[in-house]
Amino acid sequence: MNYVFLSSSSLFSLCSSENLGFRMIFKLIVIVLFMRIVNAVIFNNNKLLCVKRRKNPYIGMYSLPGGHVERDESDIDALKRELKEETNLDVEVKISDYIGEIFISYENINNLLILYKAKVIAGKERIQVDEISEIKHLSVEFFLSNLEQHKFPESYKKDLIKFFKLIKII
Repeated sequence: MNYVFLSSSSLFSLCSSENLGFRMIFKLIVIVLFMRIVNAVIFNNNKLLCVKRRKNPYIGMYSLPGGHVERDESDIDALKRELKEETNLDVEVKISDYIGEIFISYENINNLLILYKAKVIAGKERIQVDEISEIKHLSVEFFLSNLEQHKFPESYKKDLIKFFKLIKII
């Protein structure tokens, strides 16, 4: 497995505020070349809502709930749809709940993970059996140690820790 992890903050710092044209072109390139994946950070009672993946390449791994953004779908609409499909939960999420982005290249597929805080507003937890084997509320520490078991590089974990600190869950 080969991974390339870049913090979006480091990439966007290359695009100075004085050069907005370059920044817009960069965002268009990201949209075309990267598969956009939205993930929800749902934190309640000192636990992080996680799903255990049933399919490769992440089989058996706990991850944040979410999934791919469809063509002509906003990040927020995609996140609400994915959470409903995977967990049967309805969530509230706004543009202001944006946390950050992480670029990942895995088996020649480039992904842009986009993280949002979300709040459960309705629904009873139920798994989508073809993709999810379990829904669990995990400590942040356990979730991060699970990444190590699945051989995610330290840089990815560091970006997540930075984002978790930003939203004050660690």
